[in-house]
Amino acid sequence: MKAFVSCLSTDNYLNGILVLYQSLMDTNTKYPFYCLVSDQVSEETRNSLEKVGVHVIVREAVSVSEITNRPMEGWDYTYFKFRLFELTEFEKLVYLDADMIVMRNIDALFDEKAIAICQDGYQFTGIKGKENCGCNSGLMVIEPDAELFHKLVAELPAAMERGLSGDQEVLNLFLDGNTWLPAYYNMTPNMIDKACYREKYFDFRYKDIRVVHFIWKMKPFFTTKLDAKRVFSMLSRLHFYEVKVNQYYYKEMKKIMRRLEA
Repeated sequence: MKAFVSCLSTDNYLNGILVLYQSLMDTNTKYPFYCLVSDQVSEETRNSLEKVGVHVIVREAVSVSEITNRPMEGWDYTYFKFRLFELTEFEKLVYLDADMIVMRNIDALFDEKAIAICQDGYQFTGIKGKENCGCNSGLMVIEPDAELFHKLVAELPAAMERGLSGDQEVLNLFLDGNTWLPAYYNMTPNMIDKACYREKYFDFRYKDIRVVHFIWKMKPFFTTKLDAKRVFSMLSRLHFYEVKVNQYYYKEMKKIMRRLEA
């Protein structure tokens, strides 16, 4: 079976998963959506997911501090994502971070050779010449492999000693023969305007954007509407498409919240 999947390691990102799910369903995808949930997530949150139609898979959390004997405040469960590779009941998965929104149908990703992933380069920094900075694990096309999961976890103590702290930094060590996806599968909101206005960086238009990734600390799902101060900040930087993306996000949020409250 093939499916879309996201991860939820704490209750805080529930609304992000809900909006992601709603946006994906609105693209008329033919594939189901699953959420890999850690045992740290409350039963109430799991029930909310199931109420709107999300398939829930529960697995034990992966604690960085327990594996490496180092405190990782705020990031202790960042490696829970690696449990995706244990889901061998699936033939292929397209993984999406909880702080993403799908703008257009992305079913074509299931035709990509795994591991397919976007580069963590100038689509985030805007600096030409940094095209290959490793991967950004916010979106991945994978074929589950339990052996790879065990290798990733086993690598964590040594990775920490070398100063590697993010899940994608560790994942980079195991990428071999992977497929680099076009940047429009993993774009930050503030880079869309630069991408569409400056062809020296990119060669696509707004309508080409497939997935938007809200990588910053302040996630849109922590609030319920787009406030005037944020809109003014975007417009003052001539980020018209960033406003458009955020407006779409809150439109999808209202839609899924109505379903949840029904």
